[in-house]
Amino acid sequence: MTSTRVSFADPDITVAMDDRPFDAMRQQALFRTQALDELTQAALRVPIQVHIEQPRMSVRSMTDGMIGVVGRPWDVVNPLNAAELPLNLRLSASRYLERFINEQVPYTQRHVTVGGTGPVITLDNVTHLQPGQAVLVGPGAVGESAEVARIAALGPGAFDVTLQTRLGGMHSVGSIVVADAFAAGGPAQLFMHRAPLRLVGRAIRRTVSGTAALAGATVRISKLWRRIPAANSSMNPEPPIPGMMPPPGPWPAAWTPPIAEISPPLYRNYPVTSNVTVENRPLDVAMPNKYLMQASVVHDDSVQVTDRINLLANHVIDIDAGDPSRREIVRVVQVIGASTADQAARVLLAHPLRFAHHAGALVQKLGAPIGGGAISQLNELALENDPCVLMDTRFITALQQVVIEEIGVPASRAYHQLVTYQTQTDSNGYYALPLLSRAGKIELSAHHAGLPIVSGSTEFIPDYTAAENRIDLLLA
Repeated sequence: MTSTRVSFADPDITVAMDDRPFDAMRQQALFRTQALDELTQAALRVPIQVHIEQPRMSVRSMTDGMIGVVGRPWDVVNPLNAAELPLNLRLSASRYLERFINEQVPYTQRHVTVGGTGPVITLDNVTHLQPGQAVLVGPGAVGESAEVARIAALGPGAFDVTLQTRLGGMHSVGSIVVADAFAAGGPAQLFMHRAPLRLVGRAIRRTVSGTAALAGATVRISKLWRRIPAANSSMNPEPPIPGMMPPPGPWPAAWTPPIAEISPPLYRNYPVTSNVTVENRPLDVAMPNKYLMQASVVHDDSVQVTDRINLLANHVIDIDAGDPSRREIVRVVQVIGASTADQAARVLLAHPLRFAHHAGALVQKLGAPIGGGAISQLNELALENDPCVLMDTRFITALQQVVIEEIGVPASRAYHQLVTYQTQTDSNGYYALPLLSRAGKIELSAHHAGLPIVSGSTEFIPDYTAAENRIDLLLA
């Protein structure tokens, strides 16, 4: 603390000024990014809610999609104890999927290479250090203490730093040194994925007397555009694999667009290099049917079943096997039960559940996969909770069991069901397609195998603000 004499008319006043606080103990941005809609590439137009798990930090969100985390770097995490500042965020907005961010913002740690008490200390790295900057010098051995000092000058040696004062104690070789400068982390842009919608509608055929419902017609998404085209512009639809040119022929000669519904929604993020493998597993009757003893909720990583007869670690079980809308296929990690196998047991799962399951839900064991399955890679990054994946779907002919796995990360292996966007109209001409997301624009086509001349298609930009979009098709 320094004193300054201030002269007024009478009398003089002496003011004691506080020392300038360290930059790393001032409120500042720790993380910042801008949330954009992945389909429009524009900032979100709805309020964004941001939740952070770590204490002593606050969050800010603006109408232009800007998101920030604010705090005092050295107060949040001691930089002598950790080389990174961990941030775990959850972003949510109306009609968007929740986005989870796990960011590690680095502290630049340097190390003392020649022990001593200063005022000259020798470091392994002096990049970006400058006079006037404060440095936190940590203990390197038992009996040493952390201290803060300011830099007077760089030098005299190439890796030397001259401090304004000597240090109060010894700091041995290997002591960590951290400057109070801090660079906020975060990507410049963060793309949010839309919550899914369901496409429903009716196929109608022109007749001599007017129109009539068309039963048994095949309705499918025949083309996909990932982005919403700008006004008065045209774009080619997405090919099955990036870089492939689409065929010139009309539907049904055109290829299947590279998108499929995946159920349950993804358990984690998957990069572009992740593999999706068809792996259809039949029911294994060697294990008697079991049932949940109590209801489970989303994110539970274990379930309690009626018994553990013929149930072992690494078995693959089908939870809620009787309900296609809630079915989850999961690998068993461990079975914990009573001394007799016919008593209730706790089953630890390879990953948390995505759906809730009621007490009494059917649990069955699946056997080894039948034959070798086709393998495809993701065309684009997929995020946790995504209900759709972008990939080559030409080998998907019906509802398939698949395994998705990030290459080289065995813990990422998860079981799902995959289905493409094709269905048939009912006796009254109505249809409903699987849940759709990540599509900026689509072409919807319909035709009737028994009436070759009856076909039609329409291009459509989904409205993701509504959970259901209706498209009626009038066929010639």
